[in-house]
Amino acid sequence: MSLKPNYSSRSRSEKVADECSRIVSTGPIAQYVCWEAVLYVLYIKNVISKSKFEAMKQDTKAEQFRDLFPMMCSVLKTQQDLLDLPRGCILGFFKRRPGSNGQWFLAHAMIYVGNGQAYGTNNSAIGQSPAWGAIRLDDLSVFSWDSPMSFSYAEVGNSGSRPDVEVRYRDIDDFNTLGCAIM
Repeated sequence: MSLKPNYSSRSRSEKVADECSRIVSTGPIAQYVCWEAVLYVLYIKNVISKSKFEAMKQDTKAEQFRDLFPMMCSVLKTQQDLLDLPRGCILGFFKRRPGSNGQWFLAHAMIYVGNGQAYGTNNSAIGQSPAWGAIRLDDLSVFSWDSPMSFSYAEVGNSGSRPDVEVRYRDIDDFNTLGCAIM
């Protein structure tokens, strides 16, 4: 009897979550900004094709994020919401751009791996190491899980500010949520 896990019966999200710990921070992922790193993991786990990876990598910007995080994706309201997420969800940290009539922009992106942890790169945006690695989001001192939720976002010339933030999540295995399934 084989002790190897049966990967064919596991969800794509589970496979993505498991891959995060195997990625070397000095490898290919080091060349990407945070949301490109998320896309890269989805690509190497065959969630998106190479052409979709290249297109989304070119198209996704702080202000242009709807292909990666459609507006109808769910928003975390509490710390318990985070803990209840399925492994492998992608997380988008959004804040409002000053002077833009309150328009949201994508400030950071990560992959949730369970138990309050998420992997990402360029995590200095939320007060952590810039290298690819795991962060415990449920007990970070940079987070305030009060309402409205906020976090320390390291902006040039405005470090340590605590703007209101929205954390949206997208379950890559949920094909029933309109606009929230990556194809």
